Amino acid sequence: MTDSGNADLDYWLIKSAIEVQQGNVGQAKSTIEATHKKFPDRHELIHSFFNRINGQFEEKANATFRLEGHPNARFVIIKSVPASSNFYPLNNLTFMHKEDGQWVSKFKLADGIYN
Repeated sequence: MTDSGNADLDYWLIKSAIEVQQGNVGQAKSTIEATHKKFPDRHELIHSFFNRINGQFEEKANATFRLEGHPNARFVIIKSVPASSNFYPLNNLTFMHKEDGQWVSKFKLADGIYN
């Protein structure tokens, strides 16, 4: 079971992602700053999320997902199945970053087969 604060945190983070995708990075930064103030104990998650939506992926990423085409899309989300019973919706959403006409996201994945 999640606490009710997670839904509010999700709202602020998704709001910042949409602002980035609309090209309003300045507003997204303001939204992230407000999110930090509201949820100071979630600094690492907030920072990581903001970097990802701005195309700054984890240094140890070993897998790159690319989606070509869809030039009119404003944002693309990858949704995954929860990895544990501790379901937290934002952990299962990854916003892709538009780069050179493609949608890109990089991940650090364990060895295995993914589909």
